[in-house]
Amino acid sequence: MSNEELQGIKDMFRLFDTDNNDTMDEFELRVAMRGLGYGTSSEQAHRLFMALDKDHSGCIESSEAKHLILGSLGALDELSPRELGQRIKQAFVAFDSDGSGSITADELSSALLKLGLELSELEVQEITMQADTDGDGIIRYDEFEDMVK
Repeated sequence: MSNEELQGIKDMFRLFDTDNNDTMDEFELRVAMRGLGYGTSSEQAHRLFMALDKDHSGCIESSEAKHLILGSLGALDELSPRELGQRIKQAFVAFDSDGSGSITADELSSALLKLGLELSELEVQEITMQADTDGDGIIRYDEFEDMVK
């Protein structure tokens, strides 16, 4: 795994670590699962939490969360190109609340809030800037697709 891929995993962990304590509790795990597109019940999330919390500390450290994130990426790898495209399109439409064909920082913030992630304006701007490769201030579908692949 490249340094860039490892950094991406760390960034994803920080995104779902809503209280910024470098660990995930069970609630944050449920939010992460929803954010990754899994309709996980509380019972399923609890079982997953117990399985990932290898040291039984009551929280998941970034090294333990890496297994969850890598597992979700692996599941995406198993999708056909058509199925993957459909999932990405569904996610894009959910984020693009005004149907304009692009995602603004406000739309991104609102969508993340619906997933249980309350990010600061600066954090949302950072995510937007990372995804917005042409610098026009919005995330177009191709940029969104590149970001989530």
